[in-house]
Amino acid sequence: MNRNENDIFHVSFSGLLFYLLWKELCSRESPNGIYSEALNMCKEHGQVIDLVGEPMKGFGETTSRGRRRLVSHTEYEVNGEQFMQVKFYISGPKDRATVNVQVKKNDQGRYEYDYLIVKTKFEQIRIK
Repeated sequence: MNRNENDIFHVSFSGLLFYLLWKELCSRESPNGIYSEALNMCKEHGQVIDLVGEPMKGFGETTSRGRRRLVSHTEYEVNGEQFMQVKFYISGPKDRATVNVQVKKNDQGRYEYDYLIVKTKFEQIRIK
């Protein structure tokens, strides 16, 4: 490879890497994208605000090292339809809750919400 071919390869590889990272971290169709959108819905929903209080923060499962992964998710297929379930936690000054989300891919390849449920020890709210 000469220098120009090498430069083209590196630029192409860098572009592909950037695209894949953006798709995973920023795309609405990724588990992190669903998490971000669902967390915003929780932060804007009056009953959820009354339940956990403000400011509200979201986080994932705690690892053995004490770090919180963003989201726990499962992708699966039933009768040719693609689903994703996302689970995360929210907390505020009043309480903490588990948020369970299920989305289904539509004909255009975008996820639509089947449900979004916020659950504390004593109460459950269905947002979607």
